[in-house]
Amino acid sequence: MEQTACPDHVPAEDQSPPDGIWCLQRVGQQSNWLQLHDNQEVTIGRAMNVTYQILSDSCPLMISRTHCTLKQKANSQWTVTDNKSLNGVWVNRNRLPAGSQCPLELGDHVQLGVSVDNNPAEFQYILVRRPLRHVEDFLKKPLVEETSAPPPLKPVKTKRKYSMDELAPGTSVDSNSKLYRGTAEDKSSARPCPAPPQHRKCPASTRASEQAGPSMRPPPPKNAAGDRSGAVLDSVLMFNQHLRDLLAEQELRELLEGQLQSQGEQVLGKVEAPEASSGEQEGRLEVEKAEQKVEGLRKQLEEAVHEHRKVFEELKAKDKELAMTKEEKEKATAQKEEVEAQMADVLENELQCIICSELFIEAVTLNCAHSFCQYCIRQWRRRKDECPTCRRSIQFETRSLVLDNCIDRMVEKLSGEMKQRRQALITERKDETQC
Repeated sequence: MEQTACPDHVPAEDQSPPDGIWCLQRVGQQSNWLQLHDNQEVTIGRAMNVTYQILSDSCPLMISRTHCTLKQKANSQWTVTDNKSLNGVWVNRNRLPAGSQCPLELGDHVQLGVSVDNNPAEFQYILVRRPLRHVEDFLKKPLVEETSAPPPLKPVKTKRKYSMDELAPGTSVDSNSKLYRGTAEDKSSARPCPAPPQHRKCPASTRASEQAGPSMRPPPPKNAAGDRSGAVLDSVLMFNQHLRDLLAEQELRELLEGQLQSQGEQVLGKVEAPEASSGEQEGRLEVEKAEQKVEGLRKQLEEAVHEHRKVFEELKAKDKELAMTKEEKEKATAQKEEVEAQMADVLENELQCIICSELFIEAVTLNCAHSFCQYCIRQWRRRKDECPTCRRSIQFETRSLVLDNCIDRMVEKLSGEMKQRRQALITERKDETQC
């Protein structure tokens, strides 16, 4: 494919008014036009820190991170620079050399990337100048606000964001903390923790009418169909309920002790009369019976308090276990995401054949140490017997089993669509080789 420093100018089909705005008109579409702001640098690519982000539907790696840059000179003429993109920048059907700058004129055809499966290239534009009112409905909004300084080329690493439902109980909800970094949708959809039901104190007459021993309240049932956050919330509510029960039992215990004391005094008062009238022995028997009754009530109360304390300790242990499990799960997820991101970078930057822009299939290494697909380099050598990268003469080629094994293992982590596409490409190349 012939490369030139600057392609020839193709005249515009219709001359636009000189007072309009510059923009790249998308060929064949009435949307996603790219506005070129005067005296501002415009970057195009698939990264998040460029002026216009474009993503290919047919090939995810068709557009590089920072594919090209457009600048305006002092004479209002626009230039385009290929930022060493993988699939190149084409002006008027001619590819620009990597890193070279070429001036543009009205009507010039700008193509980003190459065609796939004999279909026209996905991103084709025409440089036009039109009034804003005629094109404002077709313009694509930029990702970042442009300034006089060039945008940073360092990619921004995204971090996982947590919603309010994923926060563990007792976690501080600070907007500056790393855990509370949810999106606007997460914050808007978060619901406050429901307030625990208020405990109503029973009047003294009602409590006095209760039989010996406090009534045991069953703990609230667990929500088996809910998620982990619902289970944690239920355990917290149960914990609060048991605390309130303990406070109520303490009040009940004090009330019972007061009643027992008053009953004991009444019994003693009643016993004193029989002792004065019928004798000292009968009074002692009644006192002993009253003391036994009081002792029985105290034992029942102590057993109830002990049982509640046991339930309270079990709930605390379960809460700690849930918190530890959630932290371990979050750490494992974060590590997995980091490994997948690193693997994707390696696949994209190091394990691609520059001829077909695909992951190596039956990788071979030339005498100059550059690697390519075996099928691609054989097709290339039919035209030129030199390395496509360094232009050195090809003396021999060697199969690289290490690269093949590494790619096969990493491909297992990719999506099913990528696997099917790669298998189809392998089958197609085998058929062509057999023919």
